[in-house]
Amino acid sequence: MAFDVKLPEEVALEREVEGIKSSRANRLTGKFVFAVARSKVYSPDATRQEMNDSHRIGVPLLEPLKISSAKWDRDSGCVLAKLEIPNGFGLALIPLEDRQQCDGGEFVMDVPRYLTAAEKTAIKRQQPVRGMSEVALWYAIGYPEKENDYGRAGKQLVYPGNILIYVNTQGVVEDIQRMSR
Repeated sequence: MAFDVKLPEEVALEREVEGIKSSRANRLTGKFVFAVARSKVYSPDATRQEMNDSHRIGVPLLEPLKISSAKWDRDSGCVLAKLEIPNGFGLALIPLEDRQQCDGGEFVMDVPRYLTAAEKTAIKRQQPVRGMSEVALWYAIGYPEKENDYGRAGKQLVYPGNILIYVNTQGVVEDIQRMSR
């Protein structure tokens, strides 16, 4: 029979870390986040256990969504945030750290300055367009299901619905094909 015994110093350190994360989460209240294709926002009456696709609601991409309240959620390791959205409120799990994943959802804290006007429009419309960067593509329609390496020619990205997108070695979309089934 194994016992998980923690020293008092370990317990104190864990409490201190939780306190720091809780304080950082609270400071997000009043700030803005911006949704991208992989962002997940749920109905405001969903419980933490109900945060799944059946309770997911749509939000505009790259538009400011104000965090009206935020609380550290130890179980998910993310911030549970109440967002002001165009038609009311929604709930989301927001990362506290850069490059942290929260149940697959992603948000950006600022609209990246390197995005061109055409890329921003494509993201808001959730449409891939020739000439957009691969990062803008991810913001617009998410990550591909599969990636095929084409060597010096770049790569082929395979998306749901038989959409093939070709990206050159500089990370720029060269071509988009919608294959019939």
